[in-house]
Amino acid sequence: MNPYGQSKLEAEQFAEKYSKLGVKVIGLRYFNVFGIGQNPNYAGVIPKFIEQLIHHKPPIIYGDGNQLRNFTFVDDVVEANVLAFESKTEHAFINIATGVMTSVRQLAEIMINLSGLSIKPIYEKPREGDIEKSQADISLAKSLINWEPKTTLEEGLKKIFPKIEK
Repeated sequence: MNPYGQSKLEAEQFAEKYSKLGVKVIGLRYFNVFGIGQNPNYAGVIPKFIEQLIHHKPPIIYGDGNQLRNFTFVDDVVEANVLAFESKTEHAFINIATGVMTSVRQLAEIMINLSGLSIKPIYEKPREGDIEKSQADISLAKSLINWEPKTTLEEGLKKIFPKIEK
């Protein structure tokens, strides 16, 4: 549907060819990873919302805010990488996510609450190509590499959220 998705598919097809030659190939599909130090110019919504909030500006939501995402804390992603590397699994493509759906509107509400500011998000026209729902089935992560997320969205946000001066 879009160049980003197409590039992911082609990378997996390329890896599949190597696995047939006996190379251990485990592809981890990360869903909306966030953590400290992310650049707000990166596509992720969380660093963009933080950038707005630290300047006492409302977060900007493109569309109605009902877009659903799985937000995954970087520490959990690191653990998934280690477990995949150490696993006996020879070939798989595994979703690394929380498996918990959160709307962009809910995300904005949580982050505004953490900021302590009394503001409301601004809604703008939807961006072309934005997907409405990004749901991850993490059952392979549990069964193949014995991984499951440990950090909730709110716990992760609390770890990275800067102190905002009033």
